[in-house]
Amino acid sequence: MDDLILNAPVVDYRTRWSGIRPRHMAQAVPFRRAQQQVLQILAGKVVVGHAVHNDFKALHYCHPKALTRDTSQIPLLNRRAGFPENVAISLKRLTKALLNQDIQVGKSGHSSVEDARATMELYKVVEEEWEQHLDTPGLWGVPHDTLGDQSDTPSLVLPLGGPTVMA
Repeated sequence: MDDLILNAPVVDYRTRWSGIRPRHMAQAVPFRRAQQQVLQILAGKVVVGHAVHNDFKALHYCHPKALTRDTSQIPLLNRRAGFPENVAISLKRLTKALLNQDIQVGKSGHSSVEDARATMELYKVVEEEWEQHLDTPGLWGVPHDTLGDQSDTPSLVLPLGGPTVMA
């Protein structure tokens, strides 16, 4: 899913980063419809994302911790790239260091598809080792407060670069 979502009137398009201008929002999908579609896709799936808590927050959603793989929170990636293990490194820097690829370089903003592909490629670099060590408490130092819901039950939070879903 790679759609523009309209949740409320846009105050700042952040065009420099998003590439989005008012004319792009003419075909935007209403938030509730997009939210329902995304939540149907995510149900019961492992979600791989970079700083994925931001995506979950935008969706007003908490995904089960056991089904979340956040590449911004895995010290193993930082170590392989030569960065400090306890610091969140940008997707752009990790991708350059580990995949020797330049992303987010265009003047039209980030591409959610490019970001999702880079995130999945980073995950694949450490997937086997990461998955083997998931049952070791505290081994990877994933802060509990950054991943949303700590239960194994997905839930909506009431008051949407985009994560990649593994089938």
